[in-house]
This record gives sequence, C-alpha cells and structure tokens, in this order.
Amino acid sequence: MTLPKIKVSRISNLQDARYCAAEGAPFLSFSLERGFDRKLSVQTVWNINNWLEGPEIIIELNGVSVEEVEEAGQSMNIRYVSFPIEDWTDELWNVHDAFIIRAGGDLSLEKAQKLLEEAEEKGKELCFEIGLADLEEASKWEALYPKIFLNFPHVDNVETIINTNENYPFGISLNIEIEEEPGMLDYDKTGKVFSLFQEKLEMLDD
Repeated sequence: MTLPKIKVSRISNLQDARYCAAEGAPFLSFSLERGFDRKLSVQTVWNINNWLEGPEIIIELNGVSVEEVEEAGQSMNIRYVSFPIEDWTDELWNVHDAFIIRAGGDLSLEKAQKLLEEAEEKGKELCFEIGLADLEEASKWEALYPKIFLNFPHVDNVETIINTNENYPFGISLNIEIEEEPGMLDYDKTGKVFSLFQEKLEMLDD
C-alpha cells in the first residue's frame, strides 16, 4: 500500500516552503498566474527554490501566463505545470512534458479519461487535481486514483480518507484549508497532516 503524495499548493514565502520541505512534502507549487493575487515573479520562485532540497516543483498557470513557463524552466527544474480545466486547449500540450489539470468535482469521468488518452498518445504525463465539495465525492474518482490529486474542504477529511480507505489517490493537495491567513500556512493544521502521514507510514512498516 502506497500513501498519497502531499502537494502543498501556492506557497508564497520562503518560510512556509522550508517548513514543508523539512516535513518531507514531495511537491510544492507556486503560482505564476497573471491576475491572481498569489502570483509570484519567476525570480521569487527561483529564490525560494534555491533554498530548498527535496520537494519537486509545480508551477500553477492560467491561459494568459503560458510564456512564463519557458522563463521559469531556464532557471529551475519544473516537475509539473498546472492549468485550470477552463483554460485548457490542445496547444498547451506543447508547453511541457508533465501536466496537472485543475478541476472541480463536476468534471466528468468521460472527459478526464479522454484527456488521459490524449496525453498517452502524445507521450505526455497527465494528472488531475480535483477540488471536492465534500468527502463523499471522492468515491467518484476511484477509477482514476493513480492519476488524481484530491483537495478536500477540511483538513479532517484528509484524516478520514487516510484512516478509513484501503485505496488512495496518487496525491492529496493542501490549499487554503491549511492557511492561518491568506498566503500564510497554519503550522498546527499543516503539521497535523504531516504527522498523520508519518504515523500511517510507521503502521504500514510494522
């Protein structure tokens, strides 16, 4: 049994990034989305990334910030680039080799499966990040769990799915539900998730 990989989304400062890296988060994401209040400059992301060791980097984009991928890619190793489903076009397959498409729970399985088939045909890697309104919606996505990051509205939902499920999604995305204030992590909430994963790993090793 493999636990989901933790993705801490839209990190905006070095302190939070270093905390998550020290706790063993596999993925950290940073926003380069134009028009978004959490948007960072490529230079800021590079500066933060330069202090980190361990996490793989995800760049969050939208349809009007595509060209920033090339600039970011010249200075750092980007694991995934991420777009909202409403901004996705066929031209974006040429932007990078590995993608995360962000969508709500109302995305149809048929559309998700079609995009996964397109990715395979093009030799690209594709995952989805699905924002759920409640825990019950997670079951809809079990067929695609190997390609899914799930984002829950409450930290307690993460504990429930880890402690009660035998099958897990590829990843869990942590977002505003672990913030103390906009752009600043609540270390009690975030630490609770990391401790939960560590305890579960120790149980699996026994």
